[in-house]
Amino acid sequence: MRYQVRVQGELGPSWQEWFAGSTITRQAGGVTLLTCELTDQAALFGLLRRLQDLGVPLLSITKDRNRKGETGMNVRNGTSRMLGIAFLLQAVTSLASGMILKLGLFATRDVGQDMAAVANRPWLLQANILGETITAAGVIFLGAVLYTVLKKQDARLALAGFGLYILEGVLLAVSRLGAFALLGISPQYAAGGHPALLETIGGLAIGVMDNGYTLLMAAFGVGAVFFYWLLFRSRVVPRPLSLWGLVTDIVVLAATVAKVFGVEVPFAVYVPYVPFEFVIGGWILARGLSANAGEARNAATA
Repeated sequence: MRYQVRVQGELGPSWQEWFAGSTITRQAGGVTLLTCELTDQAALFGLLRRLQDLGVPLLSITKDRNRKGETGMNVRNGTSRMLGIAFLLQAVTSLASGMILKLGLFATRDVGQDMAAVANRPWLLQANILGETITAAGVIFLGAVLYTVLKKQDARLALAGFGLYILEGVLLAVSRLGAFALLGISPQYAAGGHPALLETIGGLAIGVMDNGYTLLMAAFGVGAVFFYWLLFRSRVVPRPLSLWGLVTDIVVLAATVAKVFGVEVPFAVYVPYVPFEFVIGGWILARGLSANAGEARNAATA
C-alpha cells in the first residue's frame, strides 16, 4: 500500500534506505515528501518511529490504495455478502421454478395435457408457486442491495434499476394467479371428462402466466441494463464479468421484445446469460467488492 508522508525539514536522498526504501522529494518551505510502499500498518508504525527518533516534525500522512490504472483492494463485508447471496438466491430459485414448469408440468403446448399433468401432480405447481414467491422477494432484495452498492456511481440510474426490479417482483407474483386458477380447475377438468369450457379457462390461466412472465422479463431486462452498466463503470467487480452480464442481458431483452411482437425465440438465445448470476454471486462471496478509484481517494483523505 502506498503512503505519502510529509515532514518538516530537508532530507537528502541518502536517507532513502533509512525510511524503508522511500522516495524522497523536497518541496517548498523546507518540506520533504516521503513516498513509501508499505506492506501493512506495522511497517507504517515503524517508519513513524524512525521519524520520531530523529525529531522530525510530521505534517501529514496520506494513504492511497490505488495506483493509476489499478483497481482497488477487495473488501468483504456485510454488503458484499448480501449481494453475493442475493445473486445466488435469484439464480437458484428462478432456475428451479422454471425447470418445474418446463420439464415437470408444461412440457407440451397442449392445454389439455398440461391440465391433466397439473391434476396428477398438483404438488409440482404448488412448489413452483412457492419458488416463484421466493424469487419475487429475492428480485426486490437483489435490487435493493444493488442500489445500495451503486447509488454513489449514479443515484438516479440506480434508483430506476431498483424500481424496475420491484416491478419485476410484483409482476412475477401477479402472474402466479393463473397458477392458483389451474390448481382449482385441473382436477375438475380431469374428473369431468375434459369439458371444453374448463379447457378454455385453463388456457387463459396459462396465458396469464406466460404473458406475465414476458412482461416481467422486459422489466428485468431494462433494470439489469442499468445495474450492469453501473457495475461496469464502478469496477466493483472485474469489468469482463460485468460486461458479460451487460451484453447477455441486452440479448435477453431483445429476445423478450421479439416475443412481445409474436416472434418465437429459441431457448438457446437465453443460455449465455443463465450461468452469469451464479458466477457473479460466487465471485462476490469469495472475493468481495473492489473499492473503486473514487472511493479509494476518499478513504485516503478521510
